[in-house]
Amino acid sequence: MNKNKNTIHNQKHLTLTERIYIEQELVQGSTFSSIASIIDKDPSTISKEVNRARIIEDAGYTGKCHACQNYGDCFRKSICGDWCKWRCRNCYKKNPTHVCPDFIPWNCGQLGRPPYVCNACDKYKWCPLPKALYVANKAQASYEKKWTDSRKGINMTPEELQELNDLISPLVLKGQPLSHIFAVHKDEIPVCRRTLYNYFDQCVFKARKVSYAT
Repeated sequence: MNKNKNTIHNQKHLTLTERIYIEQELVQGSTFSSIASIIDKDPSTISKEVNRARIIEDAGYTGKCHACQNYGDCFRKSICGDWCKWRCRNCYKKNPTHVCPDFIPWNCGQLGRPPYVCNACDKYKWCPLPKALYVANKAQASYEKKWTDSRKGINMTPEELQELNDLISPLVLKGQPLSHIFAVHKDEIPVCRRTLYNYFDQCVFKARKVSYAT
């Protein structure tokens, strides 16, 4: 991993290809750090992306035996002491979990810790708890919609806007007034001064609203 990689480049928007790679690596159980090192991003960028775009699924069956980790392989009968021909897990009269010695409730804190999703979980199909998945194409669609909605009225492509951000944001973060930046770099800035100020007020750039001289 290149320790001297360009910081601003590291903040550029993720592409669909990168999101597909993230999804594939999450399935393999890779860490945010290992994913970030390959696609030249900061681990925090991967973490924020997964948290932002993960799809939360409601809990499945949580009543009675469905809440037990042994549900899929359980063949017990007559745990309550009453003989019947049905498996206890199919009982509609009583709750076998109150007396079953094999009852192990599902307990998972995965959604509250990295990687915040269940992509690599081998119990995904059987788990009755709320689940979360990171799906690349859906993450891309969500990003594109958010980008479009937040930049209505901005007559620039995402690539052009990113290039402008790469010029403006580092200088603003160094404390340079926007008026000075425009005066020095006006030949490199493809919009007028008023439009530049409007973009800045809309928080389009990485450098958000700060005090700057007019």
